[in-house]
Amino acid sequence: MWVRQGDCWVVVVLMRKPWAESRQVIREQQEGQVIERLRVELENERERNFQLDMELEILRIQISGAYSSTGAGID
Repeated sequence: MWVRQGDCWVVVVLMRKPWAESRQVIREQQEGQVIERLRVELENERERNFQLDMELEILRIQISGAYSSTGAGID
């Protein structure tokens, strides 16, 4: 916005958002980044758990096969 002051024209810039609202927007963006980071970490943890479950199942099959080949039973 232009304002005349004496012999000069001065540009006045009006902030559209009050300071508190700007801080709120920044806080929400930061929270969004934290949530996204936690979502990625959770997905990675699920993938690791899935891989561990697969390894555990393979070990169970191997152990079961070892007992079967020796004729020993699992009680």
